[in-house]
Amino acid sequence: MYYSRTNTSENPLSWHGRFSRLSYLSWSTLVIVLFAIAISASLLYFAQSPTLITPEKSLPSKLVVAILAFISLVLLIYTTFVCSIRRLHDLNLSGWLSLVLYVPIIGSLFFWYVALARGTEGRNDYGQPRDTRLWEGLFGILIIIISLGMLVFSVGYVLFNPSNENIRILSTMFKNLVGV
Repeated sequence: MYYSRTNTSENPLSWHGRFSRLSYLSWSTLVIVLFAIAISASLLYFAQSPTLITPEKSLPSKLVVAILAFISLVLLIYTTFVCSIRRLHDLNLSGWLSLVLYVPIIGSLFFWYVALARGTEGRNDYGQPRDTRLWEGLFGILIIIISLGMLVFSVGYVLFNPSNENIRILSTMFKNLVGV
């Protein structure tokens, strides 16, 4: 099924079109970082001293912050699906497979497949490949370097400090990574 909407495939918030591996990593990470900032700001607002807000204004202002946090959660879910759908399109797969990412254990393994698999060369059922923008490529490479550095540091730390607690922490980290 070929989509003739060439202009919407350039919009990163449209599910039409394709994402390369680096574009997928960049946009997914950017969305998660922005969501983390929004949630952190909400938590900081709720944790502030009660004397900063008068009791009369406390409930409405907290309700506004809660609504904004909910909206940011909805935007996170939407953009996560959009990024996954576009990446699956690059693999010449249906965007409906993005639902697999939310299945425990299988979703973690599927994420790594989607993130690391080579996309289809040239045109596929979902159109021409989208050029990876410079910032997406640089940001994607930075994410890979940081991720590998964290992995090497974690494993190295446990190997050079082999206490039962460190081994338990590393074991828990890997279990969480694969969704067990």
